[in-house]
Amino acid sequence: MKSFKSLKDAAQSVLEDKPLQESFMRLPGHVIGNELYSVKQAFESFYSSQKNGNDFNAKALNDIIKSLQGIKKEAKKFNSPEDVPVSYQYKKS
Repeated sequence: MKSFKSLKDAAQSVLEDKPLQESFMRLPGHVIGNELYSVKQAFESFYSSQKNGNDFNAKALNDIIKSLQGIKKEAKKFNSPEDVPVSYQYKKS
């Protein structure tokens, strides 16, 4: 068994000659085009209302937060671009 001087040395030994890949998360296209778009519209309306000096609407803000939490649950983690299915690839047409 090898003896390492530091944690850095141990990590370098494990990673030698291996490409480091970071995972990433994506939302499905239908969420981006529907739910996320709806939340964007609701937030813009809320922001505009506040900017115009209207009363704070806690229910509206809570609805936005609840929608964002639901959207967050739709995210899926991938390890490489090749693993991303078509349903999680979104490009504005």
